[in-house]
Parts: sequence; structure tokens; C-alpha cells
Amino acid sequence: AAVFIYKNSQNRQQTEKQMSQIKTQVEQTDTRVQSMESVMSPREIAEKYSAATVFIEVGWKLIDTVSGKQLYHRRIEKKPAYIQLPNGTIEPWIVNDDENNTNEPIGGIHRGSGFVVAENGFIITNRHVAATWLTRNIRPLPGVLYRLKPDGTPELAGELRNYAGNLHQWVPAKSLLLGGRSVGPKRIEGRLDTLDVTFPKNKLRIPAKLVRISNEHDVALIKIDTPQ
Repeated sequence: AAVFIYKNSQNRQQTEKQMSQIKTQVEQTDTRVQSMESVMSPREIAEKYSAATVFIEVGWKLIDTVSGKQLYHRRIEKKPAYIQLPNGTIEPWIVNDDENNTNEPIGGIHRGSGFVVAENGFIITNRHVAATWLTRNIRPLPGVLYRLKPDGTPELAGELRNYAGNLHQWVPAKSLLLGGRSVGPKRIEGRLDTLDVTFPKNKLRIPAKLVRISNEHDVALIKIDTPQ
């Protein structure tokens, strides 16, 4: 009973300390918000900067930089195929041909947003918007799993029904295999087919180019070239 009472007292003290820290953080946040609002209110911020917020349309595909061909996720008997490397890593079985029109092209079309940060046309957006091939890209399940043998050839290992290994963290441009064979860095890359920017209250699509991609954060820089 004494031990229980002691532990209960310790837990209560720890809880009170955590609540005190949270209260302090909340008060500090309120102070910062009030300080910002004293400079500009949310309405004033929207009125001043909303015109610089842009709508972005993207079309991309994964390619083999040697052949220039689009890459596909191989399907075997209509099921997506995956390969497990000797270190346990599992990734989609990527090939550079569409055999019998059954493989799934890796790429896509999507939309996002960004905001202008300089008068000469630089725009900040997310990396997953402007360079999707450098972002985790989950492929469909269930599928069929193959395992690399010591000689480097794949052998059937069974069904894959869950995101085993680190498959859920697969990044297309960082794939280690192509056609079941190991490839070096930069062999697999993404290519933009479309990168268009549209401003508010305007229907004109302005072509943009990808300028820089963050290696650490979900941020990318794109640029438009227009007289106005």
C-alpha cells in the first residue's frame, strides 16, 4: 500500500509538472499570436497576399535515364509484383516496358498550390507537388512477392498482402532495382510533362520550370517567366 501511495504521488507530481509546462506553452503561443495580429490581422494578410497564391497543375512520369523510356510497375497475372532485396527491403518490381499492355505506368496527374516569393517569378510549393518522384509513393496491394536469389535472379516467395518491410516508405527515384537488377544512383528519375501555374481570377495557364528541390523537407522552388 505504501509503494502504491508513493507511486501515485509521484505520478500526480509528474502530471502537474506536465500540465504546468503545457499551460506555459499555451500562454507563450497566445502572446505570439497577439503580437502577430497587432502587426496584421488575418483579414489584412489575406487581402495583401492572396493574389500571390497560385494553383499548380502537374503531370509527371518515372523514367530510365539511360534509355529515356517510361518505367512501369510490373504485373503478373494482373497482380502487382514486388521484390525483396537481401537486406529485407521490399520495393515494386520496376520494368522499362509494358509487356502485353498489362503493366502499370508509374507517374500521374495532380494539382497543388504555392505562393509567389519574389517579383521575378519564383514560387514556393511542396516537393510532393513539384517532384512527386522524390516523395513516398505507395503502390497498390495485395500483390505477389519475389525474392532475389544469391545469383541475383528473382524467385517467387508468395503473396504480399500488407506493407511489409519498408515498402510504405518507397520513393520512386530512389529505387534500387530495375528489371530485377541492381542499378546505380540517378538511373531512375522523374520527368515533368506538365507544370502549369494559374493565378487567382485568371484562366491563363503559365508554364513553370522546376528550379530546386529540398533534400530534407517537403519544399520545392519553381519559376515562371512572364513579362507581368
